[in-house]
Amino acid sequence: MLSTTRLFRCLLLVTGALLPLATQAQSGSVGIGTTTPDASAALEVRSTTQGLLLPRLSLVQRDALGTGSVAAPVAGLVIYQTDNTPGLYAYDGAGWVRLGADNLGNHIATQNLNLGPNQLVGNDGSQGLRISASGDVGFGPGTPRGHLDVNGGGDAYLVDDPANGTEQSVYLPGQLLLAPYSGTSGTAYVQASVPTPNTDTNIALQFRTSNSGNLVDALLLNANGSGIFKGSVTATSLNLTSDARFKTQVRPLSGALAHVQLLRGVRYRWNALGVQHGGQPGDEQVGLLAQELEAVYPELVRTDEQGYKSVNYVQLTPVLLEAIKELKAENDTLKGQVTIYKAQTTLALERLAERLRVVEAGSEQAQR
Repeated sequence: MLSTTRLFRCLLLVTGALLPLATQAQSGSVGIGTTTPDASAALEVRSTTQGLLLPRLSLVQRDALGTGSVAAPVAGLVIYQTDNTPGLYAYDGAGWVRLGADNLGNHIATQNLNLGPNQLVGNDGSQGLRISASGDVGFGPGTPRGHLDVNGGGDAYLVDDPANGTEQSVYLPGQLLLAPYSGTSGTAYVQASVPTPNTDTNIALQFRTSNSGNLVDALLLNANGSGIFKGSVTATSLNLTSDARFKTQVRPLSGALAHVQLLRGVRYRWNALGVQHGGQPGDEQVGLLAQELEAVYPELVRTDEQGYKSVNYVQLTPVLLEAIKELKAENDTLKGQVTIYKAQTTLALERLAERLRVVEAGSEQAQR
């Protein structure tokens, strides 16, 4: 009989010989928990009560790989990092990459992301970013109607806080087309505002052009609605509000002729400072000097924030109108006086002629 020791040795030899036959298929695949590992897998682990536990390393231990006597990691090596953003990490040959961090990963794309008919949404939303096959981008519902389409209600923002932003530039080559809020007719708006205006909110609107490579403040619309053009203005008509129902304390404009006589029209050309404020260099001009007009009609002169003065030539028209009427009245008086003097002179001449005739008649009788 075999001794117990010899029998135990025989059992170990048999088990060692049969174990590879139970875990390795003919394809060379190794199975743990199965005798029929899939042919496409070099190793298949099957279990309904256990998982696969990879080597667990701290960040320090992970970064120590390849230093000293520790072998360097090879591309494809996978570990579980236990601290400093724990998770599965794979070595890609250049660095460690966290696996399953998000849908896209904080990495550089190596190929195009094709959304197809789908869209990018956030927080399980139903609407988001759409990109058409031609590259048009749309935000909100519907297919993009142009190269950039912000669809749906609400406002669009380019900065975090429009009330406290820094300089932002938006370049739009071509035309800027504005549509009414709804329908094909109505009013389109360009407005200077912030999301939550208050009584201290005062915002002007500046339109700039480029002239010879330099920015020009062509039109300034002040917060109160007044406007300043830099340069000349050409229009087919100009109507100013003047409804009698809008006015109070209406009174005659007296002494217009005397006041006009205190004014002087002058010829001039713009100097360098005048050109900087909209004057045309070299052009002969005719007008008034604001300081001289201000001394007579201060209400027709405006002084801006920089102290420069401008003249309201339109409101000078009623002054000239009343001056003409006063001049006509004086002329009518003089014409009346001339008529009287003419009649008196005619009567005196007629009487003188009669006297001469009487004298001549007496002289003839005396000679006879």
